[in-house]
Amino acid sequence: MRRLRILHISDLHERAEFDGMPGSRLKTLKWDARQRGQVLGDRFKDVLAEIAAKQIDLVCFTGDLADWGIDSEYKKASERLRIILDLVGVPRSRFFAVPGNHDVRRSVTR
Repeated sequence: MRRLRILHISDLHERAEFDGMPGSRLKTLKWDARQRGQVLGDRFKDVLAEIAAKQIDLVCFTGDLADWGIDSEYKKASERLRIILDLVGVPRSRFFAVPGNHDVRRSVTR
């Protein structure tokens, strides 16, 4: 009997510039872009390829795709998730996400 194989990912915190962003944040974004290349670059893709060899059934993402919950971050997150799903051979219909506190646009109030 084959077991269900789940790839669990969380806390990608995709970041992007936006109107009204604190000035100190721009410096952080530039540093972050370099770091992401190291953490989520070729080695990350190699690890995903190794995982894919074990036939992943579904991918679960548990929170914090974005950092501030803005559209431009979700555009980047969508592209990264597309790459991940392609690399592990899992269709979008087998992707499940639970939003985290950073996935909510905190500047929006009732």
